[in-house]
Parts: sequence; C-alpha cells; structure tokens
Amino acid sequence: MDEWKLEDTYRILEPYKDKNPLPTEKQNQQAYIDIAHHVFSGVHGLTKDEVRSVVATANYMYLMQKDKQAFIGKIADAYNIKTGEILAWEKAINEYLEEPAIDMRKAPFKQEEAFSYLEMVMSRYDSEVQIAAEQLLRRFLDVYPITIKRNVNYKSIVGAVEYATIVNGYPELKDFDQQQLADKYGVSRTSIAVWYRNVKKYCVQEAWH
Repeated sequence: MDEWKLEDTYRILEPYKDKNPLPTEKQNQQAYIDIAHHVFSGVHGLTKDEVRSVVATANYMYLMQKDKQAFIGKIADAYNIKTGEILAWEKAINEYLEEPAIDMRKAPFKQEEAFSYLEMVMSRYDSEVQIAAEQLLRRFLDVYPITIKRNVNYKSIVGAVEYATIVNGYPELKDFDQQQLADKYGVSRTSIAVWYRNVKKYCVQEAWH
C-alpha cells in the first residue's frame, strides 16, 4: 500500500472547504488539517458518512471548551450529522492521536496489560477461541506500524480483537453487536470500529469481511 501523503488528505477535505460554519476568527485551518491528516493517514476504508463525521470533528476538536458548547450544534447541522457522532469521534481520535507533548502519555504502550485483560474477557469462550484471540492480538501488535502510546485505552484494542475473532472466525458464537461490545468494555462504539479497521487492515485474512 502506498504511503499516505498530505496531498491525499487535502483531496478528501476539498469537497468540505466551504461547509465550516464557524466564524472566521474561530477557525484554525492548520489544527483542522493536522487532526484530519492524523486520522486519514492511519485509518483507511472509511465510508462517506464517517469521513463527513471526521471532518466535522476535526473542526470541533481544536475549539476552547466554551466554544465547543456554543458551536457543536451548528457544526453538526452543517455536516448533517448528530452531535453524539462528533463526541464519539472526538473520544476515538483523542485515543488514536499521538500526543506531541513529552510526558507519561508518550510512554510505551504496556502490552502485558492488554494480554491480561484479553485473557480475562475471553475466558467465557473455549480454549480454541481464546488462543485465536491471543494470536490475533499478538500479530496485530507485532505488525502495527505506528507506536501505540500509553494513553491509548487498551480496552478498545482488546474489544476490536474480540469482535474480529468472533465475527470472522466463530460467527456462531456472536451474541453481540459493536455497541453492546463497546458498552461491555466501557469505550465508544466508534473507538471499537476504528481499531477493528486497523486490525482488519494489518491482519486481514481472505475470509474476513
């Protein structure tokens, strides 16, 4: 797969250049592009609706808190989405972004925590399914090219691994949807969906959908 370039992000953003409802003095074009580029360079295969949600969220995230409250409704209306979608994407993007500050959030992701948590949540399945999930998580963490930072909620990744394991390997055991899984893990459905796409991208198998 070709490396994602800034020009690719500009191409996606082009149709939305006149939709931003924020007053000019509230707009921050560079922050908007940076946020969008972080997402589009790492998460591929988004639907048109999801792209629109990311664009809206990128225009929302850089605002001061009082401005967020004042403008979230206008931003949602301008992009024809719900405010809840903006909030869900904001949470997912915050988990996904590599923080520029050098602090504990930049410390390496502790893989052992993810594996311990996976072992706990997968204990309701038999050993074959547990082993398949562990192997998938290990493979994903081995091949994922972006360093996962310490502030990433590993529960989202584990949830995506459980979803991928069951949906694509043992569909007869599927007794949940992404929202129910997100509720169980205490994360957003969008976060599960984002990490599931990453798992699919880097660990795809022919039978997966």
